[in-house]
Formats: sequence, structure tokens, C-alpha cells
Amino acid sequence: MMQAISAKESMTREQYKMHLKDYYDRQSAVYSATYTGEGRYPTGHHRLWISLAMIDAIEPKPQTVLDAGCGDARLIVELSKRGINATGFDISDGMIDVGRKILKEHDLPEDRIAIGDIYKIPVADNSLDLLIALGVLENLDHHDELFTEFRRVLKPKGRILISLDNQLFSLFSFNQYTIRFYKKLLESIDVPTEERNEVLREMASWFHIEDIEQIDRIIGDHQIQKDHVDIPVYNRLSVDPELRPFGFATERLRFYHVHPLPPRFEKKFPELFRGFAEKLETSDYDWRSSLLCNCMLVQAVKE
Repeated sequence: MMQAISAKESMTREQYKMHLKDYYDRQSAVYSATYTGEGRYPTGHHRLWISLAMIDAIEPKPQTVLDAGCGDARLIVELSKRGINATGFDISDGMIDVGRKILKEHDLPEDRIAIGDIYKIPVADNSLDLLIALGVLENLDHHDELFTEFRRVLKPKGRILISLDNQLFSLFSFNQYTIRFYKKLLESIDVPTEERNEVLREMASWFHIEDIEQIDRIIGDHQIQKDHVDIPVYNRLSVDPELRPFGFATERLRFYHVHPLPPRFEKKFPELFRGFAEKLETSDYDWRSSLLCNCMLVQAVKE
């Protein structure tokens, strides 16, 4: 197991890759909790069915599909039911082992998935109708390299379907992420340090940051050491301009993992964060979700 590295230390790309591999190897045995809700909220379940609804709407139906970061291969199983013979790869041996068991349970070839590196996708140029990356880019840096690689492997008019963190959610969360949002905003316009810190301290006092009770989860990306990694952030207004320079035009945006109240209330009102929240999950576009959801799905076409 890889040793923990403090926030003050820096990781090389290879070290961070091994850190991610180690994390998902350890989580592979309980990864199904993201679909069943044993991990507090079935985020994986909602991401899966909303993604499938988006894929179902693509015309003509994609035939050559690759799931980059395929996890336990559930999406590949669902695509096979639609007559799409998708393949996939993942960095984690543990995830691949679980995925092959799931493929076998559904009478699908276990060699549909393999170990692979998303920065060096193991397929030929101009060979894919659709590249999928769900729960992947949120943990990776150097997105310019990723989008360049995505463009390389796609056919003309091929598509990507990716998940990203939704930056606008920080304005609704009223917690440390809100503080971080304003910190970066104030830094970007060169507000003096003393004045900036005073504003942030007062804002933190409004939100009672220290009093927020955290919910224990079986799986949580907070366990990934990202402090030293510069991961790009996106929102519904910025994602298309960010993708355009790499030759992609956004076609659809959808959101998932709804919070009917800011996360600070999750422990006090658990029903709102399961039963009522799930009533708001939708595969249709809902402007409210651009604030209430911390995750979004982006479908874009290669121009």
C-alpha cells in the first residue's frame, strides 16, 4: 500500500497515479455501495441511468464505444443490452477483477476490459464513435492532454461523455467549498491579503464552518490526496468555452447528485438527502440542478 504523503510534499505524476490506483484497489470491494446507497446516496446509480438516457438519444447509435475508467464494468453491461459492444479500461487491478466477475455473471467476455492509462488510450487514431469517462476527470490534472487524447481516438463527429464537478455548487454549499470559491475569486482580482482574509473569516463565521458535522461514507473522494494537484474546475457556463479550443462543441449538459438543502444539513435531515433528493434526479435538463447538484455530465461532439 502506498504511504500517505502530506499536503506539504509534492507527488510526481507517477506517484499520484499509483495513489489513485491504490485508492481504487482498496475501494473495489465496496464500490457497489455507490449504486445501492449503502454509501449514503446512490450517486453511481443516478449517474449510470442518466448517462444511459443521454447515450440512447445519440443518433446514429454509436457502435465503437470505449469506457475510459470503466470501474466495475456496469456501464459496459448496460450498453451490451442495447446492442453496443463496448470495451473499457481502468487503472485499478481491483476494479478490473470485480468488473470481470460482473461481465462473467452477464455472459459477456471478460476480455472486454483491461488495465490502461487514460493519458495514453490504447486504441488507434480516429477509431471511436463514443468515448466515456465517468468519475475520472474529477481526480486528474492536465486536462489539456486528456482532451487532446480524446480528440485523437475519436472519429469525425465522434463524441465524448464525461462527468465533471460542478463549480456552481460551491455557491450553494455554504461550507468550506464556498470559502474556497470566494478565496480564489478575491485572489484573481488582487484583493489585498489582509482585507481578503478578513472577509473570508467573517464569511466562515456566518456559515459556522467549525460546527458542520461530516457524514461518514463507505466511499468518499476526500480520501484522495488532491491538495497538490491542479485539477481544472467547470460549470454549465464555462464548460463549452473550455472545450472549444480542443475541437469539441457541447451538445448536452445534465446534472446528478442533487442536494435539496446545503450539505451541512445532511446529518440533521437525512430523509431529504435520500428520498426527497432522489425525486429531483432527472435525465432532463433542469436549471435548478445547475446549483443543487455537485456533479454534471457533459456530452460534446468532435468538430
